[in-house]
Amino acid sequence: MGMNQRRLGKYELQERLGSGAVGEIWKAFNTQQHCYVTIKITPVNIETSPDFTPRFYREAQMLAALRHPDIVSIQDFHMSQSGSEAYIIMDYVEGPSLADYLSTTAHMGKIPPPAEIVRLLAPIADALDYAHQRSVVHGALRPAAILLGKADATSPSPGEPKLTDFGLNHIQNPLALPLDSVSYISPEIAQGLASTNRSDLYALGMILYEMCTGALPFNGDTPSDILMQHIHGTPTSPALINPHIPPALTAVIMRSLARDPAARYATATAMVTAVAKALNISMPESTSQSHPLPGTVNPPSLSGISGSLDMMNSPTYPIQQPRQSLSKAPSIPPSPGISSATPALSVTPTGSAPAIQSPEESYIPTVLISQPPLAISASTPIPATPPDPSVPAPQATSQAPRQTQPPTTPVPPVQKRRPGWLYIALVLLLLVVLAGSAFGAYLIYTRSTPAAQSTILSRANAITHGC
Repeated sequence: MGMNQRRLGKYELQERLGSGAVGEIWKAFNTQQHCYVTIKITPVNIETSPDFTPRFYREAQMLAALRHPDIVSIQDFHMSQSGSEAYIIMDYVEGPSLADYLSTTAHMGKIPPPAEIVRLLAPIADALDYAHQRSVVHGALRPAAILLGKADATSPSPGEPKLTDFGLNHIQNPLALPLDSVSYISPEIAQGLASTNRSDLYALGMILYEMCTGALPFNGDTPSDILMQHIHGTPTSPALINPHIPPALTAVIMRSLARDPAARYATATAMVTAVAKALNISMPESTSQSHPLPGTVNPPSLSGISGSLDMMNSPTYPIQQPRQSLSKAPSIPPSPGISSATPALSVTPTGSAPAIQSPEESYIPTVLISQPPLAISASTPIPATPPDPSVPAPQATSQAPRQTQPPTTPVPPVQKRRPGWLYIALVLLLLVVLAGSAFGAYLIYTRSTPAAQSTILSRANAITHGC
């Protein structure tokens, strides 16, 4: 029986979606429920992996318990009667993978816009954190394991990303993996250590590197060459490949690819949140509700712009208050040096890396926030604005006395009186000293006066008696 006509129980295999050293992935039809499914067939060598079967059932049960909108659900799993194959039946998702998307964008020199990068990574980060909280490690994260679903015909953006193909790579020898899987393996897995949550974050950092540069930091002809680079090599700075990458985003990428797992981000959402902050992009609502990102700015819509854009060096945008807040306090006008338009930077396809252009302006995230009503004083200049019928007239007059009312505090008089009391004390002390000096002089004078008088009288008596 040919492979195109092969059946697995109630499943009819119709189309092979992919194959490799870890097995095959098929599009199959459920003849009982009349729906399409995806079946992953993994070959098993009982002689080299005698404990594969119990580990497969244990981990497959944990995967089947995952229920997340951005994770492809597992319907069933079992082993063949001979024990030579393992089957995982999942929901079928129609649409390309992230690998297909990058092959037509970043690999052709067309770097995705910042908003698109955050939109694609945020759901995957949320799904990874959900799995990690339930002690499930993906173990095979790569662009091919992220399905984008069927996109809307009227939208140029790909569909909603979904995480799939939770692998059994940590069960197998890394040297037996294909190149497209080895390129995203963390250094600890390459050294034969157990995979952890931060091993998945390393793989996510590799995907981010590839999305921003169109290339991978480590390349080789054999899996062992790439594994040795993961263990001992240092990734090339992504800014050297794409100079439009902001320094803040470069720091996020390099931290994600740290050899030490402890130096990486604690969660995938924390990593993508740092990416959004570096790009001055707000996180999607589904993720930002549980992991808020203060101070983010929403750039204007890019739906009316066509063509290939490299927007890694786009300017920042000020936060604008809603109209209903204008009745409370006028907002401070934005700085004239900040533009509200995003420049279109042309990119020349090179096949492996984006075109290199010198950035026209430095990328410094700036947030201008309107001051609240209590921050406005009489000395604060208020820009002239057209009259708004929603602003009541008595409001300005009611605030005028509050603004012109002088401060009443006893501190200044106290500071002026302290020097006066000191001067008075010094004057009194001086008077006491002078009085004492005068009194002492008087006593000396009175003591010496009788002796002088007796001398004069004795001389007078002598003269009188002729002596």
